[in-house]
Amino acid sequence: MRKEVGFTLVEVLISLAILGMLLTGLSMIYTMGTERYHEGMDQMDYQQSARIGMDKMVRELRYAEHVEVPSSEEIRFRLKDEHQTLAFFLRDQRLVYEGRTNGVYDFQVKIARDITGLHFSQDESQRIIMQIASGAGTEEPEVILTSSVLPRNMPVEGLKGAD
Repeated sequence: MRKEVGFTLVEVLISLAILGMLLTGLSMIYTMGTERYHEGMDQMDYQQSARIGMDKMVRELRYAEHVEVPSSEEIRFRLKDEHQTLAFFLRDQRLVYEGRTNGVYDFQVKIARDITGLHFSQDESQRIIMQIASGAGTEEPEVILTSSVLPRNMPVEGLKGAD
């Protein structure tokens, strides 16, 4: 009597089913890891964009001589010994930095992208409080940065505008 060596059909099917479950699990882990990686990268981009915008606003407003807050989403100011009116505002989810002389555009630069919110206000001590939010504009968590600056060149009665 000859002994045959090999696997039965049932053993092969069970092995293939176990292998299939393992590969499905591994692919799900890989897919979830990739999604989390991309979400983390997006969050980092949002944070970087908000930080760049906030740094630019703080740097410019620190040397303002005259500041006006026409709305909570826009700020206009002049620098010492300059006749140009500068402004920061939000347009199409971009932080825009603009310069005008006598109402004529000198420049308009987009500073940061994916900006979903911008808010300016002021306190009694003439300190300008700024808040910038960045994100995809959906239900994803946003990055929100808040900072304040006290303009160095502004006279005591220099801050005017609305909250």
